Amino acid sequence: MSKNFPEKKFMELAISLARKSEGKTHPNPCVGAVIVKNGRIVGRGFYSGFGKDHAEVEAIKDAGSRSRGADLYVTLEPCQIYGKTPPCTKAIIESGIKRVIMGVRDPNPEVSGGGVEELRKNKIEVYENFMENECLNVDRPYHIFYRKKRPYIHLKWAQSLDGVTALPDGGYLSSEKVLKRVHRQRFISDAILVTSGTIKRDRPKLNIRLFKKNKKILRVVLDVKGVDSFPEEFLKTAEKDGEIIILRPPSLKSIVSRIEGENIKTLFFKSSRDYKEMIYELLKYLRERMIISLYVEAVGNLSAVLIEENLVDRISVDVSLMLLGKGNAPPPLGFPLSKKVDFSDCRIEKAGRDVIFSLEVDGKCLLE
Repeated sequence: MSKNFPEKKFMELAISLARKSEGKTHPNPCVGAVIVKNGRIVGRGFYSGFGKDHAEVEAIKDAGSRSRGADLYVTLEPCQIYGKTPPCTKAIIESGIKRVIMGVRDPNPEVSGGGVEELRKNKIEVYENFMENECLNVDRPYHIFYRKKRPYIHLKWAQSLDGVTALPDGGYLSSEKVLKRVHRQRFISDAILVTSGTIKRDRPKLNIRLFKKNKKILRVVLDVKGVDSFPEEFLKTAEKDGEIIILRPPSLKSIVSRIEGENIKTLFFKSSRDYKEMIYELLKYLRERMIISLYVEAVGNLSAVLIEENLVDRISVDVSLMLLGKGNAPPPLGFPLSKKVDFSDCRIEKAGRDVIFSLEVDGKCLLE
């Protein structure tokens, strides 16, 4: 045992490995693991995708017989349940690992505490909460989902210095560098939420084109006005880039819609006395579908309701360094908020001609 046990450098490596999992593991978490023996790294692993070996198992396979008597650094509590793969605790016990240094307990009630208990029952020493905050931030959406009973919500919008949210003649308000960043955020999310107004006005494809990796992603369109058709270039993305769901209030059931396709569905809310009520019903629906991380690209009433109801966990505002004067797009917030909202954690960075404000927010739990 190192006299400085446990050592931060080994958990920092496990964290960097876990970040390789981003966007690939839905609905499971990003996890990294490192096996150390006599102060030397003998095994590394990360969870590379749903149904594949978990990080601990990957690290054990990498280490081979060198696992016996070694320390395992892992960012999240090892699971003790059977899923697509056998329990990680089983592999750890059989490998002969002597000590597990764990970042944070798994918030999933099927696992939480069970992995630790199983390891200790088999005489394996467990050191908990090592670099807990850093390990929690490896996959903050996963922890938010289970603790707050709703998807992690990242709200994003773009605007000019004077608050206009679209160019008068169309085109992208944001710089190329910011657009690439948006596509990365889409990649690490499970679903995208926009309004039908955004689809009609901006004509986005809402896919992942400007990131080095691609995947299918659920696209949810909130349509409260009854749009009877959407741009063909958007609908054509459903088969290749992921399912499209149009959600409407029941009052629009009588509208004849020309929006259809094998991967395009129109669903109706059960009740909708007001816009706010629909948002809560939407989040419960996404929770049932195990949407862990939701990326919301919105301005107007949708962004205002999410902030007003304290349902946001992160806000990204891309401010393009230009003045546009009068615009024909909705304002960033569709109505004045009823109270002041303070932000204590803000990161500011320059991206091309734009400045991005990233705000961490402590959003509330979703009531049953």
